[in-house]
Amino acid sequence: METTTETPTEDSPVVIDVVNTTIYVTIAVVGLLWNSILIIIFVRHREIWTTGNAMIFNLAVCDILNLIIGVPLLSLYGFPHSAPNHMTFCRIRLVLRHWMTGASALSVVGLSFQRFCITVSWFKTRKYKKSTVTAVIILLVWIAAFVIALPFAFVREFYGHMCG
Repeated sequence: METTTETPTEDSPVVIDVVNTTIYVTIAVVGLLWNSILIIIFVRHREIWTTGNAMIFNLAVCDILNLIIGVPLLSLYGFPHSAPNHMTFCRIRLVLRHWMTGASALSVVGLSFQRFCITVSWFKTRKYKKSTVTAVIILLVWIAAFVIALPFAFVREFYGHMCG
């Protein structure tokens, strides 16, 4: 009598997809909820608009954009790519994902730099507390993140192994 046993690895891709999707959805829902609450607080209470809080507001916006754009694009990464414009879509997806991730990371760096400039004695001048300096830092964060993300669209060494 011949018995065949199925290996558990045959069903594991489905289980992994369900677990990954559950984790991504949970992160997206929690992140969208709390960052949205933070943005609503900033919009309703203008008295808390300080230069430091503007950086935190920017970080919340970066996180929301990362969750709206980055998480769905990251979840599409594991699916087969048979579309005729796959390479173009893949490269755009990589740039957007790295732009949003870079903006979030650089926002934390900008926030840390701003806090450093405010607390260190030789930087304790009024010029680091002005809103124009904060706006310039925020603008530089977004520009730098975009410049860092651009090679993922144009340099084959960056997108070749991800886009096939």
